[in-house]
Amino acid sequence: IKVMDMLRASSERPRLGNQPTIRPRPDQRPTLASVVNNPEGARMRATLAFFGQMAAHFRETGAIAPSSPILAKAMAKAQGLEYIKVDGLEIPRTVISLVPESIARDHAILPIAEVDGMLKVVMADPDDLEVIDKLQFVLNRKLKIALAPRDAIVSAVKKHYEAPDETME
Repeated sequence: IKVMDMLRASSERPRLGNQPTIRPRPDQRPTLASVVNNPEGARMRATLAFFGQMAAHFRETGAIAPSSPILAKAMAKAQGLEYIKVDGLEIPRTVISLVPESIARDHAILPIAEVDGMLKVVMADPDDLEVIDKLQFVLNRKLKIALAPRDAIVSAVKKHYEAPDETME
């Protein structure tokens, strides 16, 4: 009888593969913080790391240009971010003036809108948490991150920061 109790107890212990999966509601997009704090974070980080290595391989071999919209769209999808086409985007001067030009140029960041007290910015490297933290500290507000190719952001930063002081709407 003791052996049966031991077998029953061992079968009731949670096993690694039987642990419940925590998933966000469909209307919630994953953020970097949710990935890091999620029990499945290690698996997700490993997947993103693999994707990053694969993207780097494609860039190095010339199979996909580093500034390719295809690569940026794939990275956005893999990270649960919005992809923004910045060419021809109309951005109010008040929004542009929120991010210092030096930060925008140095880190390929373009502010595009204010949404519910948050600043929506387009970045080429949304994994650069140091820059995100720095910008949130300087602006004293939360950011909503979107992704676009670096070349497109650099061109848009040049266009919008060198434009006259009138509204660009």
